[in-house]
Amino acid sequence: MRFMMILKATKDSEAGLPRNPKLIAATAKLAEEANKAGVIVDSGGLLPSSQGARVRVSGGKTAVIDGPFAETKELVGGYAIFDLKSKEDAIEMATHFMQVHGDILGPAYEGELEIRPISAKPSNGTKQLNSYLHFKGQCEEAFKVYEKFLDGKIDAMFRYEGTPAAEQVSAEWHSKIVHARMTVGEQVLMGMDAPPERFHKPQGFNVNIGVKDTAEGKRIFEALADRGNVVMPFGPTFWAAGFGMLVDRFGIPWMINCEQT
Repeated sequence: MRFMMILKATKDSEAGLPRNPKLIAATAKLAEEANKAGVIVDSGGLLPSSQGARVRVSGGKTAVIDGPFAETKELVGGYAIFDLKSKEDAIEMATHFMQVHGDILGPAYEGELEIRPISAKPSNGTKQLNSYLHFKGQCEEAFKVYEKFLDGKIDAMFRYEGTPAAEQVSAEWHSKIVHARMTVGEQVLMGMDAPPERFHKPQGFNVNIGVKDTAEGKRIFEALADRGNVVMPFGPTFWAAGFGMLVDRFGIPWMINCEQT
């Protein structure tokens, strides 16, 4: 079941003041944990209401009201959407999140987070199978390439630095990616930079991309094959209008498949 957690704005957030660096690091760690657990759907912080507007209808007339808005405690400062088993799980997660704020910002902090279940078909524990790719230091570059050529969106990208995992890698590896998450349509692709001693060359699998349009399939194939190795040139087969296999410049094996219409 999906829940939206709505973090109420504060005077500081409405004033556009920078967030506490310790709080940024702590909440980034919580987001990393939620990503690894596969329970976070989306999240984001909102800019001050001075940069927004409201549209109101009254007496049959529509009016646009520019911000800022005075009632700070009723404004939204940020949000997150989680896919969780129960309301109790949502409360537990929200309590921990707010306690982190209180511990770091101290007794003067007053904040509120609202939990609302989303009216939608429950997930019913439906499982998702996602590829989790390992790179030898090029995860950030690879995901930016995939985002461009697959029309995806990078939802999260965390570095080793500032996480408990930093203690397990060399200082040179702190700037590398410990977890990345990208959505392509309704699918999710994840990855990381595996430390050199734990990296193994990808083999025994392919990441498959299914597209209906042959021209689009060929475009994706050629983009991923650039500076990579073509295993099977893109072209028609007995089962597909277009099919090809390649290993991209980052060492990841792909199959592009355009089924017969």
